[in-house]
Amino acid sequence: MGNYFAQSMMVCCCAGFFNPNGEGSKEYYETLGLEKNATEAQIKKAWKKKSLEFHPDKLAQRGLTETPEMRATLLKINRAYEVLSDREKRGIYDSLGERGVDFKEHPERVMNPEVMSKMMQEADSSARCNVLFVILILVAAVLMWPILFALRADGDIDCSWGIVWIPLWIFYSFGLMLAFTAVAQGASKMPEELDEEEQAEWEDPDPLWSRCLSLFLLVMFILWQALLCAQLDGNIDVPYMVVFIPFFISEFYYIGRDVYEGTRKIEAPDLSEIEDPNFKYAVMEKVWQEQQMKKQALGSAAWHFFRSMQVLIICLEVDGDIDLGWWVALLPLWLYVTMQCGCSQLAMATGMSLKAKKTHKPQDEMTEEERASMTPEERMMDNEIEFQKAQSSAYCCSFCCTLIFVVLLGVRLSGMDAFSIFWFFFPLFLCSCCIVFAACCCLLCVGPEEEEIDEDLENGLEASLVASEKASAAQMAKGGSADGGELAASQAAEADLSATDTLPSDTSATSTPAEKEKEKEKEIEKGLESAKREAKNADASEHDEMSGGSSGSGDSGTPTKTKPLKRSKRRRGGGGVAGGSGANSSGSPNKSGGGGGGGGGANGRGGDSGGS
Repeated sequence: MGNYFAQSMMVCCCAGFFNPNGEGSKEYYETLGLEKNATEAQIKKAWKKKSLEFHPDKLAQRGLTETPEMRATLLKINRAYEVLSDREKRGIYDSLGERGVDFKEHPERVMNPEVMSKMMQEADSSARCNVLFVILILVAAVLMWPILFALRADGDIDCSWGIVWIPLWIFYSFGLMLAFTAVAQGASKMPEELDEEEQAEWEDPDPLWSRCLSLFLLVMFILWQALLCAQLDGNIDVPYMVVFIPFFISEFYYIGRDVYEGTRKIEAPDLSEIEDPNFKYAVMEKVWQEQQMKKQALGSAAWHFFRSMQVLIICLEVDGDIDLGWWVALLPLWLYVTMQCGCSQLAMATGMSLKAKKTHKPQDEMTEEERASMTPEERMMDNEIEFQKAQSSAYCCSFCCTLIFVVLLGVRLSGMDAFSIFWFFFPLFLCSCCIVFAACCCLLCVGPEEEEIDEDLENGLEASLVASEKASAAQMAKGGSADGGELAASQAAEADLSATDTLPSDTSATSTPAEKEKEKEKEIEKGLESAKREAKNADASEHDEMSGGSSGSGDSGTPTKTKPLKRSKRRRGGGGVAGGSGANSSGSPNKSGGGGGGGGGANGRGGDSGGS
């Protein structure tokens, strides 16, 4: 029930981030050559066919050697089957794409700053607004109950405790509606497309007894809060131990379940018999995930145990059955805080130890071929390092928040009323403000990088320079006298000016973003118009040259040998190039060679016209 609700929220809010335009939900189906409505039998058949095609033994039988590309393809095929053959993973993949599946399996990978930044840039404005709106609604709903509770406890408002619990009653009503709906659906039906062997192995992924148990636990959770409100309002007069009986029932169930999950044995397969590195990595990852689930179950059992013991001692203290003093009565919470501190240090030390043993470079610095050639042990080591790093940060944050809460609770219960109840919820308020601020910055400020205008501007400038050089070469080839040399230099100077005019202005640095966009568009138009104009002049010059026949070089009558021009990397050097070419356009050093002096200035257009 909870997973279904969380998955529905993720689809509604984060589909635009994890799977923009649905592109992330196609790759696995294309890898296996299937449609999105393929059945489980079709998926299994396609996987067997594709995997046999790239299996190392089958490649050796065909006389082929396995390459890193083939190994990567086989890894992708196995990953596609792993996701599509699992109903839950397939549902997430169809809705949220590959990133959604990675977020479920390895949240630390998706929460990486680089991955988050890329997702922000790819998301559209509607997805950003949806997520921001949902975040604001959730933060407001979460903070509503602490604010009302603090106001009522401090005596700033005078109302029933049942009214203070109204925000929680609303949440619980949605939970009850979903739980009753899940139970009313009855037992799950077996898919009809399964064969006899698969039907014998089929198990209900969400059995009816599990849904009924979830409904019972939710009712117990709501019941003790309703009894607590009635006790605080004076509607009933019973010991607090009786009020919290539903709470203890649910806690004892959670402790038993988590202890069973954390102590069950895992059958570790013999990895030495597995030759395929991709299949070996999949088996190692599955075993590692089961081990982490066992550790998390034991941690959850410890939390439920300390919490139930703390509530038990508080009830006995309030009812007057024991008199330990509040600092001693908070002993279970002190022990839990100490355990969190130890777990944080242990996770940090484990991550540092694994990082010291690491011999390969990070995956971010590897190519696709290098990633595909990694051994299963190296890949599992990277996963373990990332997991320990994330777990250490989570334990540290939880330790700080719990420690502040315990200290404030001890001071308040000891009779010091110098501060408000609001300080109990200070970590919650601080985290909520940070979440809202970070969400606003990430969703509204981060956007796609705009490089298309700069590329168009550069293309326009390059086209203008090419056209100016072409026009200069045509004029120098045509002109054989001093006047022709001067004309070539002047044409080069004009081309240099036209290219210089297309450069961005230095004053644009102080303009607003909108003005910069308009200036860039104008510069692009100028560059393209200049390129067209120079190209037209160059074509006209070539036409005149062809119609005039072969041209000589001044008085010497020797045929012109135009030296091929090199593209100038400096936009203000066009005149110098033209002038230099003019000096070499004639076989004789006088008259026609004098035209080359026209480009001898500092910027290619400041020299004399040359001596004739």
